[in-house]
Amino acid sequence: MASVEFVEEEFRLAIAQPTIGFETRREAATAYAALADHRARLEAAEARYHDQKDLEGLDEALRIFEAISVTPAWPACAADRQSDLGRRVSHIYLRQLRRARPAPRDRGGPGSGNGRRACDVVDR
Repeated sequence: MASVEFVEEEFRLAIAQPTIGFETRREAATAYAALADHRARLEAAEARYHDQKDLEGLDEALRIFEAISVTPAWPACAADRQSDLGRRVSHIYLRQLRRARPAPRDRGGPGSGNGRRACDVVDR
């Protein structure tokens, strides 16, 4: 019996990409369905970050994506599915970079909020 993920993906591909052949469509749908557990774990890890501000959720999501990307099913997934997941992971990387970036320092320049103005700085 076919999984729900398989049937939905095969139907989506038949509608969205009608020019691909039957076998290619079935192979892509099978691959997408095979990754359903990985995708669910990735979404749960990402949700932990969003809902609970659990920073480990981002790290776990990246580890799961790395595991997905080396499976035999990954290359067989439809290109738009690979692109969507790749874009999502890029956003996770950006969030990690923002999290790791140190706070900007107060350099004492205009608009720094320290009460000094650039014209008040005198060279000695």
